[in-house]
Amino acid sequence: MTSALRHTNGLYEEGIDRYDFIEFYRNIDFIDICNVTYCDYEVNIMELVSNSEAFEIFLISYFCLNRNKYANIKKKKVDELYDKLKGINIMQQFAEHSRMTRQLSIAKRNYDKAIIDDKFRVLKFRFGIAFAFYITMVVIICWILYNYYGRAILIFPKTWFGPFNRVLSFPAVSDTAEEVGVSAFFMLGLTLRVIAATVTTPFTSESDSLSFLEEGMLLKDQWLILEKLGSGNFGAVYKCEDQSTKEIVAVKAEDANRDESALALEIHILKLLQGGKHICQLYSYGTCFGLHFMIISLLGKSVWELQTETPDGQFSISTYLRISVQSLHALEALHSVGYVHRDVKTDNLTIGYGEVEQRRIYLIDFGLAKRYTDENGNVRQPRRKPGFRGTSTYASISAHKQKELGRVDDLWSWLYTTMEMASGHLPWNGLKKKKLLEAKITFGVEDICQVLPIEFKEIFLHLLSLTYYDCPNYDFISKMIQNAFKRLGYCKSDPYDWETAADVKQSELNTESEVNRDEEKQLLS
Repeated sequence: MTSALRHTNGLYEEGIDRYDFIEFYRNIDFIDICNVTYCDYEVNIMELVSNSEAFEIFLISYFCLNRNKYANIKKKKVDELYDKLKGINIMQQFAEHSRMTRQLSIAKRNYDKAIIDDKFRVLKFRFGIAFAFYITMVVIICWILYNYYGRAILIFPKTWFGPFNRVLSFPAVSDTAEEVGVSAFFMLGLTLRVIAATVTTPFTSESDSLSFLEEGMLLKDQWLILEKLGSGNFGAVYKCEDQSTKEIVAVKAEDANRDESALALEIHILKLLQGGKHICQLYSYGTCFGLHFMIISLLGKSVWELQTETPDGQFSISTYLRISVQSLHALEALHSVGYVHRDVKTDNLTIGYGEVEQRRIYLIDFGLAKRYTDENGNVRQPRRKPGFRGTSTYASISAHKQKELGRVDDLWSWLYTTMEMASGHLPWNGLKKKKLLEAKITFGVEDICQVLPIEFKEIFLHLLSLTYYDCPNYDFISKMIQNAFKRLGYCKSDPYDWETAADVKQSELNTESEVNRDEEKQLLS
């Protein structure tokens, strides 16, 4: 305590008004930031003074927050104080600060969880940082930092907006001036160091921390990395070559230090579904270079990408009916092993890779999948309020009501996806929360017939009759789609919208493609 006070006193002795410094923090609430995650990445705090605006931003916030005294502060005054603080080498005090915080008697306020080591380390996640200034009725500044684990690091002054999950009062009203000074110095240093990390760390997603998987690297002495195909919230996907077979495959990888592995669940489900016509092949999986990875068959573009490439943003009837029936059978296969997908959408449907496989639809991304059966194969009791899962545009009404999701909810998402493929949009696009839910509730049989063939009326009514426990009649739904296909006079050999005339001609000469066409005939016969 004494050591820390000596540093804070030194700060005041150099011309910073002690009362103002304490008052600045007296009425501020901070959300607990104990969810900070570490890795070996050191930030030189001293560099912040000379080459970034973060310190000046903090200084401006100092005045903006104290609206009674500094609401009309002139830029000249800000510059003067900025120069004064630079002159006393305040950054060195911040650098020394973390070595003393563990000795402070602030554990009673649960601050030990939020303490950052003397080597400030932060994961190379993409940090979003937002500054909001209101020099009117309410003068506030809001620092928001978040990472793609979905766990937020939030540093908020007390403001009129929220909501807050867990708020720590900082400092306590009963604290002495000295204790307030120590607490203020602690939070000041912590705040600025988080800003420093944000400024000096590249604004990249978590998957960019996987960037050391580069072209030419060999994974497990077998798979040669050729190029990076893409990245998302949970990892990255690379194109690679099996050195023993020369087959082109894909590797999906995630950081092995993740608290919860989405890849582990995906591997488990793929193992259960191996041999399925609409599931990619799982070749291998393991851990290497600090990554969890799996080797799977390389797939083509997503249905969403293909749809955006069409002239009017929608598929022809012949194309979307065949996509719809194939994706239905993919969901049936997933449900048969006791899992629901919970995020069915065109982003998670792809075509196969190459001319041979581009007529087949694959279901991908099982990161949100959930087991709905117990070890005996019986449907589990639904949880009372498990929270929202999925994508709001395609989510079922039950999902919006935060109910447990079952097989029927996957099929509602499947139906909405089919509607979007047919028309290029959904009636509730652009709506928010309550209005979006209302639009789905009021969407009826007459509405479905304006978007899809009349046979989908029976599918719509069938889904309305199902509960969480019920098993959908997949054969009935498939039969309705087949009836629509036949009634409208489409041919099973029609090219898909993404196929060129050359593709069709070549595929007619290809034996493997004929196998795919036979499978289509079985689906649409």
